[in-house]
Amino acid sequence: MVKRLLADGDAVGERVVRPTDVVYQVHEEMGSGLGPDSPHGGKSITQSLQLWSPDQPWRLYEEVVNYYGLGFKRHVLQRSWLVASGRGERYAPKWHVGDWWVVKTWQQRPPSGLRPAGDLWRWDYRRYDVARIDKVGRNDCYVLEIRGDERPNIGRDGAAGAVLYVRTDNWLVVRTEEANFYSGKRLSPYVRDYPRGLFGPFISEPRLPGFPLHIMNPDTAFKKERRDDCYANLREISRPADPELVKRLLAEGDTAGGPVIRPKGAVYDVRSELGGDYDPGSPTGRRDITQSHQLWSDDLPWRIYEERVGYNGWYGGRSVEERSWLVAVGQGEK
Repeated sequence: MVKRLLADGDAVGERVVRPTDVVYQVHEEMGSGLGPDSPHGGKSITQSLQLWSPDQPWRLYEEVVNYYGLGFKRHVLQRSWLVASGRGERYAPKWHVGDWWVVKTWQQRPPSGLRPAGDLWRWDYRRYDVARIDKVGRNDCYVLEIRGDERPNIGRDGAAGAVLYVRTDNWLVVRTEEANFYSGKRLSPYVRDYPRGLFGPFISEPRLPGFPLHIMNPDTAFKKERRDDCYANLREISRPADPELVKRLLAEGDTAGGPVIRPKGAVYDVRSELGGDYDPGSPTGRRDITQSHQLWSDDLPWRIYEERVGYNGWYGGRSVEERSWLVAVGQGEK
């Protein structure tokens, strides 16, 4: 059965991971009757069939199935396969001078009494160029120029609206430059240094994960981290991405603003989270959490997807504040 199910995965996409150790078959089931007096044979059952192997950090295969008790109809809801893995695997993007990419973002506009009530969201496009490598202190840094527009065809002409200095060894942003205008004239940019680097899922920041990633790190607790501007309760969880999830999220990006980039390499699921409490005594299950959920691929220079989400711990609410997709990549002038 293992051989057949994994072969099914090969047939619908890239080759899936094969185990080199024993494989365990796991069934998780949830049963519900059609009424309080439904006979056992009349129950409807939702089942998760999973295959796990000791040599892999995540299940090799899963299918989620519904069985409808009275007619005993079987309906497959989802199938997923492991396509890349590694114990202690460490991943970081590969940047070269001359690389560029364009990202489209669906984001909330700032509140304004002058804006119509239905005009709360907009498409924003940004082009990133790896312009050169410079020193900030003793550290070599990629100089990443950013230009923005409300249209997808962004060239490299004109000065950049913002510049990030990203350390080449750990991808921490240690300096930012922002365009500065006065009376229509461009002045010297605003320059800010961040000796500790920018990290965490904060708004108006690049939200780069802690590279190199530590895939399947078992330590998932929130930790108080010191930034240059504050202390924050942060955690980051990385693992191989579910292929079905990747497929769905990228398909949603195609529906507006043109098609998005598809990865050809392994994809990693990264969740960077900021945890806060209403008061010091709030239990963990009642935390407010800001999450940046990202997908990265080892064949592309930037994340292929990100969504920034707020979770309200007390009321269980979830609000999506921003979604972005990678839409173009290249090397040299466009």
